[in-house]
Parts: sequence; C-alpha cells; structure tokens
Amino acid sequence: MLDVRWIPDVVDPVRPFERYGSNLVISCVDNHEARKTIHQINGVILGGGNHENSGQVCIGNCDDPEQMQRNLDGRDGKYAYLPKESLLFPELLQPEPVSERPTVMTNVSCAELVASGDQSLLINDWMASVMGSYIYKLLHRSPLHHS
Repeated sequence: MLDVRWIPDVVDPVRPFERYGSNLVISCVDNHEARKTIHQINGVILGGGNHENSGQVCIGNCDDPEQMQRNLDGRDGKYAYLPKESLLFPELLQPEPVSERPTVMTNVSCAELVASGDQSLLINDWMASVMGSYIYKLLHRSPLHHS
C-alpha cells in the first residue's frame, strides 16, 4: 500500500518530512525563496517549471557535486544519485533580475496568462503530463530513460 500525504502548509525542509516520513517531493514553485527551501529537503525531488512556451522537469536526490562524482559508475545501468534541479540550474536559487522591458504580470493564474497571450495554451498540460509519467514510473519502480 502506498502512503501519500498532502502537506497544505509552508514547507519546512526538515520537520514535516521527518514527521510524515516522506521521501518524494513534487515541486512546481515559481520563486527562488521556495526553491531554496525545497533544495534543503533530503529525498527525491521532482521539480517542474515552465515559461511562456517551454518548460523543464528535473528529478534528483543529490546536491553534493563530490558525491555525484564518486557514484558515476552506473552499475547495471542504474544510478543511485541524480542531481537536484538546483545543482543543474543554480540560478534558480537566485532572485530573478529586474528587467527593463515589460514583464508578465505577477500574481495571476495560468488561465489568465493564457487569456492574455503571455503563456501557451498547452504548456501547463504538457509539463503536468511529463511529471505525471515520471511519478508513475517512480511509484512502479520502472526505469526512467530521459535526460
């Protein structure tokens, strides 16, 4: 049986995960402060994000480059450690630079961004589909073959 819990609260990188015993965190946040907190969580982090018409999905459990180097052997085609998205894209932990050109409105829903033409109609659905397939494979212990 799979024990799934929803934590509708501000994330504390240590306390709630010790209390609930969680080791898979699904992240779809849009600011560097939230990413900094998620980066500290000990476990597997599946992070997704998108822009106007593109996106990325990252899965990882390690934020230590030295540990990654020590475990690159890939015995039997399996890797014990994958880099967290913040190790792949450290700029995600930094505040976004102030732009001189007009930017997309803040504090608006994805539906409002689609209606205003600032976001592709299908990008959120596409990212959710990719993340859903990763979650399915993780929960069924199936191999992931994407990079």
